Amino acid sequence: MTAWLIAASAACSNQAVHINEGQVIDTAWKALKPNTSSGNFSNWDVEKIIVVKGSDVADLFEGEPAPGCWKGPEPPQNELITPSKTYCFVQMVPKPATPFPVGRTPSPTEPPFIPEPFLREAFFLIDIESGNILASKLHCVIY
Repeated sequence: MTAWLIAASAACSNQAVHINEGQVIDTAWKALKPNTSSGNFSNWDVEKIIVVKGSDVADLFEGEPAPGCWKGPEPPQNELITPSKTYCFVQMVPKPATPFPVGRTPSPTEPPFIPEPFLREAFFLIDIESGNILASKLHCVIY
C-alpha cells in the first residue's frame, strides 16, 4: 500500500505547483480533524490519493458536504468543480478498531474500541495549483 500511495501521490506533485504527499495529507487531515470523534490521525487510513479530472468526480461532491453528520463544525460549502481541470482526490477511512493498550488483559466480552464510530469515510478534492480544498464530502453513520 505504501509504495502505491507514494507513486499515486507523486502524480499530485508533478503539477503546476508542487504539492507533495505530506502537504496533501496534512491539508485533508486539517479539514477532517474537527469532525472526528478521536481527533487522532493514527486512527485513519489514507485509502487513495490520485489525480483526477473534475468531470470524473464531480458527482461525488454533490449536495451538502456533511449530510447527517453531528460532530464538529459544518464544513464550508463546496466550490465549483471545473470539469476539464485536474485535481488531487483524497479518500480517508477510519481504521475499524485499534488494539487494546499494552499491559492489560481485556475481558472476552469487552467490545473493541472503535475510534470513529460515526464517520465512515471522507473525500477531499484539492486544487493542485493553490493547494486548497475545493470540495469535501463526509459520510456519516445515521442512526
